[in-house]
Amino acid sequence: MLLPRSPTWTPIQRWLIVAGVALLVITLGALVYTYERYYRGPGESAFYGTWLDPIFNSDDSQYWEFRSDHTFALVIMISGEKTSTVEGRWYAGGPNIYLRFPEDWGPSRPIVMHIVEISPEQFAVRFSPGSHVYHFERAALNSPHTS
Repeated sequence: MLLPRSPTWTPIQRWLIVAGVALLVITLGALVYTYERYYRGPGESAFYGTWLDPIFNSDDSQYWEFRSDHTFALVIMISGEKTSTVEGRWYAGGPNIYLRFPEDWGPSRPIVMHIVEISPEQFAVRFSPGSHVYHFERAALNSPHTS
């Protein structure tokens, strides 16, 4: 018989196999941790805040406000006062940002923005492969203080 039904492993061989498997699991875990910790890139918290909309053409400026509870608002500054035009939900996953608008306002499917570049003060997106790249810049809107 070429292969016996019950291999006769010595105790040393068994320990070497167990130690090799444990070492392999530890090495793979360390590699995954190192990649996630140091090389993955910024998380979704990089988008929290207010961003100037480069697409909006008007005398007044329009801003995107991405909140930490995964809601967003399109905000227009009119006479120094923030006015929200529409609110929806957002999610940043992988190389994309997904925007879902209310059913009565826009498309029923989410709008996908493909992330081209991201930094703390700016991010660049495009809406389809090969389309124009839009650069959103971080903005600091000061709300008027009431007495």
